[in-house]
Amino acid sequence: MNSGSERRACEFHLLRYVPDAVRNEYVHIGVILRESAAADSLRRAPEVRFTRDWRRVRCLDPEADIALLEGMESELRRRFQAEPDGDLMRLLTESLSLNVQMTEPKAYLAESLPAGMEELMRLYVEPP
Repeated sequence: MNSGSERRACEFHLLRYVPDAVRNEYVHIGVILRESAAADSLRRAPEVRFTRDWRRVRCLDPEADIALLEGMESELRRRFQAEPDGDLMRLLTESLSLNVQMTEPKAYLAESLPAGMEELMRLYVEPP
């Protein structure tokens, strides 16, 4: 990390796969990272990334539709590019299935969006 670089104020949401809402068991499958509203009036589109290792999802739900989840990542990325300042909650509500939930936003200081995404994926999503 470049010690002279200034970190960017961001916020992130974790995306969870929840196969049974009654049991409330879940596994984190992805991250949405964006610059905070106050950070810049010309915000970049939010970054979204899902796991590439679906073993934890399969352990929780052997019947999980992995192709649907992978398609959801592509759809979210497309929607964020088309509407970078759009209402995140509306876009997600229209794009997510009932089995995928989003956490409340959490503040995060990132060296850059790509570097922040790598760190958040390692911390919350990818298996140890």
